[in-house]
Amino acid sequence: MVKDLRSFIDELLKKPHEYGGVLRLKNVNINNEITAIQWLLQKSNKYPVIIIDEPVLPNGDISSHMLITNITADRNRVGKILGISDPKHMALELSNKINNKVEPIIIKSSEAPVKDAVFDELPIDLPFPIHFPLNIGQYITAGVVVTYDPDTGIDNESIQRLWIKDRNTLGYNPLPTSHNYKNIMKFWSSGEDAPIVIWIGHHPAYVMGAAFKLGYPESHYPLMSSLAGEPIRLTRSELFGDKILVPADAEVIIEGVVPKDVYEVEGPFSEYPGTYSPQTLNPIIEVKKVYMRRDAIIYDIGPGLADHQLLGALAIESLLYRTLKSVFPQILNVHVPLSASGRFHAYIQVHKDRPGLGIDVGLMALSIYWSLKHVFVLDDDVDVFDDHDVLWAIATRLHKNGILIIPDPKFTYKAVFDCTKPAPDEETKISLAPLRIKPPEDIIKKWENLIK
Repeated sequence: MVKDLRSFIDELLKKPHEYGGVLRLKNVNINNEITAIQWLLQKSNKYPVIIIDEPVLPNGDISSHMLITNITADRNRVGKILGISDPKHMALELSNKINNKVEPIIIKSSEAPVKDAVFDELPIDLPFPIHFPLNIGQYITAGVVVTYDPDTGIDNESIQRLWIKDRNTLGYNPLPTSHNYKNIMKFWSSGEDAPIVIWIGHHPAYVMGAAFKLGYPESHYPLMSSLAGEPIRLTRSELFGDKILVPADAEVIIEGVVPKDVYEVEGPFSEYPGTYSPQTLNPIIEVKKVYMRRDAIIYDIGPGLADHQLLGALAIESLLYRTLKSVFPQILNVHVPLSASGRFHAYIQVHKDRPGLGIDVGLMALSIYWSLKHVFVLDDDVDVFDDHDVLWAIATRLHKNGILIIPDPKFTYKAVFDCTKPAPDEETKISLAPLRIKPPEDIIKKWENLIK
């Protein structure tokens, strides 16, 4: 069976307990109600996949298109989707997958399920939600935006927010640091509108691959194939042919252009910190062609919630791990916690074998990813996936020489916190730090399953 969104849903419904549960509802209004449900569940520390049958559109009409969301809100579920048995080893195993990419498969357009139905504009009954009260309108949040570098022809894929202004126009928010933005600027500098494609709805492993940070120029399709454990099937786009290949098994594909030097107001929007981003002038996309499965399923990511934050956190963890490990073999693990919106904090576990290691690691971590604000370096006896354990280490091991504060115009300041014990004595190999209390491992193993 080909891996796509439908095969994932089939597997999910057969074994919901293995995927952290499913909440299936009917006739939920897409105007604020879906994210209200996600928000309430998150407050109760519950993260089931949410499926909405026959969602209600803002005008009161019923959509015939199913909506699915909250897929990437649970770390254990993401691990299962990616074939990773222990979610605490995510950074290591994702780094291995990045180093073992799989080339996609190209198929004929006539064999592509996504080309069941073709339109010249967006159909009016696609249930893209209005997520929060101050959002300017309906947003595509799980759209994978594809552009290409005109110099090399190499494509780039990234999840970027898209406001549905009308059936022919999308507001588009490409960060100026993104590779898609760089590609668009190259077309504009040559006096051309930039070709662009958005695909929506696919197996979550392929979608997650679009969130990872790769080199420039570099296609994400081989990484997506590695994450899914199966080559993604691609086919020619309608407007751009072989210049932009699209997933044959996606649910919806939008093709168009980013008109040169056209900026319009976009936002506010509920972003990953859990706050609204302000209105800004951003490019637009002129929609030229839409094609999709006749009963297309809409894949949504709850913005500003765990569904959104974990997706970004995993990509950052992988980037930090593989980059830091190449310089510091003492790196054991990396966690970017949701308690800091999945972007601002990093917990880095090390085997400390020399003085100064914590500050050195923290400084490099801050240089790797721009949104990190605070880096906490921790010993190998601290569980970096347990905020309680991390706070204990901060309270008991952080000392006055273990804090380095760095002025930064984006965040006022950034900081490294070296929460590690003193390095072992060079001769005795013994650390002077007090030992942590802990029962014997065999006794722990004897009782842990009974207590659960």
